[in-house]
Amino acid sequence: MNLSIDQWITIVSAILGGLVGGLFTYIGVKTTLIDGWRKESVEREKLRKENILKIISNRPELEVVKVETIQSINTEVDFVPIIKYIVTEQDFRSVFKKNIISNLRERINIKISNIGKTNIDEIVLNIQDVKNTILLDNVYSRENDIKKGYVNFTKIINTGLKTEKSTYLIINFYGQCVNNVFYLLFKDINGFYWKQEIILYYYGGKDVKITVPKLISPYEYEESISNKDLINYILYKSYNNYEQDPRFEYQGTKNIIIAKEFENYLNQRNELTDKKFKFDEKYNFKNFNLYD
Repeated sequence: MNLSIDQWITIVSAILGGLVGGLFTYIGVKTTLIDGWRKESVEREKLRKENILKIISNRPELEVVKVETIQSINTEVDFVPIIKYIVTEQDFRSVFKKNIISNLRERINIKISNIGKTNIDEIVLNIQDVKNTILLDNVYSRENDIKKGYVNFTKIINTGLKTEKSTYLIINFYGQCVNNVFYLLFKDINGFYWKQEIILYYYGGKDVKITVPKLISPYEYEESISNKDLINYILYKSYNNYEQDPRFEYQGTKNIIIAKEFENYLNQRNELTDKKFKFDEKYNFKNFNLYD
């Protein structure tokens, strides 16, 4: 069949018209979908921020003050400086100055109150300077613990603090202990985790500096309250300079000990990183100032 030029032009025009129309339809649909996704993303981000702000506005908060006397002793702990750590392939222990317990430098009474809006399930004290200070958590066995080379950095000081309620803590500072900074980590009844930094001032000073509660992930909470994790951490941190650090005495093959603890630390980090990923995936606090 022979077609005229006009007929060919008509056919080609129809085909091109269909293609162009289809292209515009595709672009229109895609634009609509992109706009929908963008709108949905903006809405999700808005809801996420509203959720975080709700969490923050209803958070628990601890107030820490020094007091002259306390009505009842809920918890008593000792901050004791160490000379060094002795590390073997089977053991990790601390070495204290002789008769350190006879050198009580200061005893501080502390009142801790929940002035926030949510009840607290658990409060844990965690010392900051883990390379120089041990936290003795049982005053009735302190002498025996020192002889054994006890290693501890944390202490549960309360297992349920309602709003507008208080608990009391006694901290004994021994020797030339300079660690006057510690953390209070706590979990609220809604399953959220918080941290506040505390700075105490010695020699009868009444001032206590305390930060606002910081929302932290479960993985950070677990890492901060686990003695095993903290031991692995400080050994890992000493991996590159343990020969120069007088606080670590290695008895045995140093490289084997360090490699073992390095592996333990990496395994621990992998497990906690997985928990952190799941936490960030749910709450994703990146690029958002929680405390505006």
